[in-house]
Amino acid sequence: TDTSLTWNPSEASSYLVELATDPAFNTIVYSATVAGTTATPTGLTTATNYYWRVTAENTCGMNTPSATFMFRTISAPGECGLSETPVTLLQEGFESGAPGWSTAGSVGASTWAASGVRTQTGDFAYLAVNLNTISDQRLTSPAVVLTPGLSNYTLQFWNHQTIEDGSSGCYDGGLIEISTDGGSNWTQLTSSTHAYDGPISSSYSNPLGGAQAWCGDPRDWHKPVVDLSAYEGDTVQFRFRLGTDSSVSREGWYVDDVTVQACEAATPVATLDGSALLQGRSDHTAVLDLNFYADNPITPTLQLTTTNSAAGDFLLTDLPPGTYTVTVKTAGYLQSLSVVTLSDWQSTAVDFGTLAAGDASGDNQVNILDLSILAGAYNTTSGGGSFDPRADFNGDGAVNIQDLSLLA
Repeated sequence: TDTSLTWNPSEASSYLVELATDPAFNTIVYSATVAGTTATPTGLTTATNYYWRVTAENTCGMNTPSATFMFRTISAPGECGLSETPVTLLQEGFESGAPGWSTAGSVGASTWAASGVRTQTGDFAYLAVNLNTISDQRLTSPAVVLTPGLSNYTLQFWNHQTIEDGSSGCYDGGLIEISTDGGSNWTQLTSSTHAYDGPISSSYSNPLGGAQAWCGDPRDWHKPVVDLSAYEGDTVQFRFRLGTDSSVSREGWYVDDVTVQACEAATPVATLDGSALLQGRSDHTAVLDLNFYADNPITPTLQLTTTNSAAGDFLLTDLPPGTYTVTVKTAGYLQSLSVVTLSDWQSTAVDFGTLAAGDASGDNQVNILDLSILAGAYNTTSGGGSFDPRADFNGDGAVNIQDLSLLA
């Protein structure tokens, strides 16, 4: 998945663009310095929240980073959406063989077995060899209950094909079937994101002659996703079949990481995209304490701590939606308050303004007590015996007239 990021120009010679999978930018997945006001990250993961910021650079150096922005990439077929969580109903990576799977009913030789020659993940996949003799090689899954009440039921699997193809279809070929009655009857599955390559030839005694099949010759690892919505509530089994005719062999059909998955509604969450500046400072980095009050104005429903960026912005994710009175406070500053409504699966921007300096005592008031703390440390610098960081409101490592002016 690719995206395009744009921003307004400033007096800059270049811009550092950073993209991460977390709001703290601990996991940066894209970083580039560009001259213009557009960046185009590529190869992004589907159904993923991303966070990005821009830092301007000129002859004076790097500016403070911009506010943090967020977006979510679209979901690929078979993936659950923003308001859903995946429910795994079957998962098999063949690392310990194929417990619960069966090759019963195969015609001719059956070569389905664990192989480490090609794998999608781990050390093993399951391989059926494309023989030069007539065979119908079957690999049947355990029973799977497609639990009712969920959504987006899919069969997903990785496979690698080196199977004899033909000019207008397949000589040998692989296909998938489903049974809802314990294996008495089988129906070929056709609603896949990767269509079959064409019919298997009926001219050379292939037991699957005439059936639509895959026959990549070769085709590298890829993941078909098969829609199972029509089978909601059923107990089903799946059968992988490789049919071969009387001549010409190939490497065969590898299958790995078979998953049956559905989606269920997730508990709604919200995001608060906040900003809070600190009076008297150009660098607004600080540890912020936030209290969220819902029904009780005395006892907060939620208490969180976060770190403001140098530009004064912060991002809180996975919050319970609702309407709150939110207070923001940091050491040496009076709290700011705002009434905030957080909506399901939405990001809400809230500007808490500029927090006023002067609260040296931490009681959320500016009074004679704060003045006395400042007076006791006046004209001292960090490291001095009487220096008190509580009175250094602007954070410059000294208590002086600038701090007194902020207190006043």
